[in-house]
Amino acid sequence: GCDSKNNIESYNIIKYLFFNSISKFLLDGTLDDKYDILEEIILLVQHDHITMFYTKEAKIILNPLLSQVHDIYEYISVINIENEIDKYQMNKCIEFKRMILEHIPFGSTIGIPITNAVDILQDIETWPMFQSFALDSIVIPTGFFTSKYNVIDITNSLKILYKTVDSAVVSNAIDSIQ
Repeated sequence: GCDSKNNIESYNIIKYLFFNSISKFLLDGTLDDKYDILEEIILLVQHDHITMFYTKEAKIILNPLLSQVHDIYEYISVINIENEIDKYQMNKCIEFKRMILEHIPFGSTIGIPITNAVDILQDIETWPMFQSFALDSIVIPTGFFTSKYNVIDITNSLKILYKTVDSAVVSNAIDSIQ
């Protein structure tokens, strides 16, 4: 959503992971109106677990899928997004920074889909969530996000994944095992 400056690949990850969208359904880079609340998700996928920040409303939508996932760390906002937007956004920045600091050691490489960026590091630092790292008043002083973590663009890797592993491929793999 707006936190990633309406990054198309951010929408596509949500559509791919949670709604089994493939091929042409990933081209428009939007979510259906009834899933707008999912634009507020912060998703951190690591090799051994998933970490998510989301609202209570998003949890209701995603609960059937998330109930099947093991090793998930959840950060759920208790602030009402519609009535207290400023408090909600501050809470989101705090939880994002806390989530990253708790799960990723300084110096690690973090892959982020970054579309149309001329300078990846400069572009990332303009995203509101990453700007929270530069604010000493949020959680603990850390400095700029890109001074603590190596950032790489994973857009092309995701596009390959979308073309390689879709529901038909998974279904065929399961059928061949049985």
